Amino acid sequence: MVIRQLSRRPIRPTESLGPRGNVFGVPSELLLGYSTEIDRLCFQTSDKAVLIAAALLAWSPVVWAGQPFDAEAFQSAQTAEKAILVDVTASWCPTCRQQRPTVEQIEKEKPDLVVYEVDFDTAKDLLKRFRVQYQSTLIVFRGAKEVARSTGETDPALIRAMIAKAF
Repeated sequence: MVIRQLSRRPIRPTESLGPRGNVFGVPSELLLGYSTEIDRLCFQTSDKAVLIAAALLAWSPVVWAGQPFDAEAFQSAQTAEKAILVDVTASWCPTCRQQRPTVEQIEKEKPDLVVYEVDFDTAKDLLKRFRVQYQSTLIVFRGAKEVARSTGETDPALIRAMIAKAF
């Protein structure tokens, strides 16, 4: 492949990709007749990357604790005076990932604990309902009464102590 330089000015980093980008890191106009073929190859590569990422997420070994939040089930658990943990989490949140093993372990140890997951990125109405501003928020209820709340807590002993308030 021959790339002809059109000017002597240096290429700025913001100019390194064409309108749809190319893998060579040079402006598309410098690639002359190769632009269409390169764009086609880049599109195929990005399709493959999306498929690989989707497969990795689908078969990820990370198993989230709890069940997705359901308003009716939550109301029933409150009426039955059950211990409830509402876990506000985000898939991209490192603090949430640190909290996860502790929450999973407590859930196994305390089968009477009902754990609901609220996705921080998609459940904006629930964030308002529970007055949550940040991901990695844990809210503990005993029936209808909120007994504890924390944001960003990763110490297993403190998470356990907070959940113990519901029992």
